[in-house]
Amino acid sequence: NAYLTAKGGAQGFAAHWDDVDVFILQLEGRKRWRVGACAEDVYRLPRVSSEDFDGEALRRLCPHLSEIVLEPGDVLYLPRGFIHSAVTEGSENSLHLTLSCHRANSWADLLEAALPSALSEAIASDPKMRESLPRDCLHYMGV
Repeated sequence: NAYLTAKGGAQGFAAHWDDVDVFILQLEGRKRWRVGACAEDVYRLPRVSSEDFDGEALRRLCPHLSEIVLEPGDVLYLPRGFIHSAVTEGSENSLHLTLSCHRANSWADLLEAALPSALSEAIASDPKMRESLPRDCLHYMGV
């Protein structure tokens, strides 16, 4: 994707995280990025992109943001789940390219896709999978 942002401190998107790894190549102008990892593990490596964060949510989720200014030719790598936002700097418009990778490419995604197929095959090929459960199976399974 290509992003053109107006000069003078304009911002394209509010702070958020993406569900992909991102490489940002700054082509024109300058852009000040604020980036950081979420403080809580539960938000690490998200499987969906976040909503936009306001200032209060941003301080709570990511109390330690780094600031990086990209100039033409600079590249910034943002791992999946890193919160980020950017504003233009100076008297020029900003243009950057974003290359993303690893969308739905995790162990969870693989197992989520593979297990239903494997289970369907087992049910179709093994009559034992279709037998009734023992009368008190939930009791001895601890449920």
